[in-house]
Amino acid sequence: MTIPVFPSAVLFERAPYKENWKTLANQSDGGVEQRVAKWGRPIRQFEVIANLMEQSAEADVLLNFCHARKGAFEPFLFIMRTKRTWEKVFVGTGTGSRRVWVLPFLEWDFLTLYKGGVEVFQGPDYDVLSAAGPGGSDLVVFRESVANTTVIEADGGNARLVAYVKATDLYEDDHVRYGRFNARLSLTEVKADVDPYAL
Repeated sequence: MTIPVFPSAVLFERAPYKENWKTLANQSDGGVEQRVAKWGRPIRQFEVIANLMEQSAEADVLLNFCHARKGAFEPFLFIMRTKRTWEKVFVGTGTGSRRVWVLPFLEWDFLTLYKGGVEVFQGPDYDVLSAAGPGGSDLVVFRESVANTTVIEADGGNARLVAYVKATDLYEDDHVRYGRFNARLSLTEVKADVDPYAL
């Protein structure tokens, strides 16, 4: 399976996002609501926005990418333009035989990896292959196979987030008052745990 890479090298005006934590709500006989987390990690939702009047080249890239896919719901790789520090971002889940995953960060200042909640260290525990993954992403290669169901997470300092997403909506809005005509693409993160060597 080949996963396309969204052309995020084009500097879109902004890509605001929100995190959705799935919760289950129950009410007791006394009317008190109890809420528990259903998901162990959030699903992020992004909006890629380009001004059709001021950023016509960027908007064309956005529209052409969507139209070429013709509404396909297969996931693709999205790399955020802006940087920030991220904590405990999901990397993958062990299978008992797999050793390689795509890191969820690019251009990071520091990286901390956790295997089953315990910090592991570059050199004795894993190596990083720079720009060896899809879209120029980095790969993490563990020295030993990661046990089945063991969750791998990472902290990334001043990094661009790398996410697997699917396009959910493409629409345009017209703000006449501000002289703006925007194209907006809504993206929703998927719970893909993709083997980079299968791409």
